[in-house]
Amino acid sequence: MDIRIAHRPAFRLIGYSTRVTVVPGLINPYVQTHIESVRPAENIELMRLGGSEPAGVLQVSSGVDADYAAGTEFEFMCGVAASAHTPPPDGLGVLDVPGGDWVIVRDASPHPVGAIPEWMAAVWFPSHPWRLRPGPSIVASRAEGAGPALHDLWLPVELAENLAVFPSPARPATITSCLCDWSFKRLEGLALARVRNTHRRGGEEVGTADEHDPVL
Repeated sequence: MDIRIAHRPAFRLIGYSTRVTVVPGLINPYVQTHIESVRPAENIELMRLGGSEPAGVLQVSSGVDADYAAGTEFEFMCGVAASAHTPPPDGLGVLDVPGGDWVIVRDASPHPVGAIPEWMAAVWFPSHPWRLRPGPSIVASRAEGAGPALHDLWLPVELAENLAVFPSPARPATITSCLCDWSFKRLEGLALARVRNTHRRGGEEVGTADEHDPVL
């Protein structure tokens, strides 16, 4: 697994967007149905619109309920990243994303994202000076040769002021993929529990990343 921080200027997400309902469990059938409804020819047309990072046909989740309550809805898009001023074709949804920093997690497990969100909340965020900020979560998947597909999870982040607690952004940010849906509330709870357990083990402080270490 490879993790890096990257700054991206403003860009535009363009694609086939729909409202989907939150359901209990790891697999959301509404998300899967929407992904399968986009025909291969439509994906090819989307790719022609792209030209910005993250590359490829993307799975984008935005506006997820803070408590990830069953029955609530969020916006899910199969789309591409384009320049900020790319005009969208008729009938496609648009999500303008402001410039900012992103943590990008690359994984080659059989299922997109898998257990990465829980590991990020319990291990990575408490030991690095970053927190989630408002914005969509994005999963970019691609195959390379005969090897396993690579999945890049893009999460919007900003520098945190206090590593003693997992800080909350101005509004909820949710990590979501086609197979696994994770709410920010769950991330926050996992990270806070880890901090409390660490303190109970004898007051050992949460570590911070070496600013010269290229491995995040």
